[in-house]
Amino acid sequence: MGLVELFSEIAAAIREREGSTGKVNAASFPARIRALPRSSGIELKALRIVTQPTKKTYSGNCFAAEAFAPAGMTMQATVGDGSKSFTFPVTTGQVSFSPSGGLRAGTKTVTAKFVLGGWSVSATQAVTVSHRTPTWTELERACASWAKLEACAATWRAMEA
Repeated sequence: MGLVELFSEIAAAIREREGSTGKVNAASFPARIRALPRSSGIELKALRIVTQPTKKTYSGNCFAAEAFAPAGMTMQATVGDGSKSFTFPVTTGQVSFSPSGGLRAGTKTVTAKFVLGGWSVSATQAVTVSHRTPTWTELERACASWAKLEACAATWRAMEA
């Protein structure tokens, strides 16, 4: 099922619940979906990763770290009783990722969260984040900011413990 078919079914469900026959604008979906009871049959049930992201290996240190890149990732959201689903390529803003920002060395998973109306579902993506020796430029930049240097020292102490 594609997004057009899914949204057509959602619009039909909204009209049925509201007892209306008029047009349902996509812009009003979130508020109108949140107003539907949980038993409406359009709530999100599950999220799964269909196609892994192109990049799954990252590196970083306490001065600079790479952020998760969802490029190439495709997900499938299941709605209602599980008999309907739609697949979509992941784009920025559509799905949120945790942790956000630079990934710390040792991070093993990133959680993807998709929200539709008042419902949310999540899936976990395995990643490898290795420690990378800082470059001289990263060290110079860190020394210019006392707060960054203190944060790095705290991270270093935690790793040694």
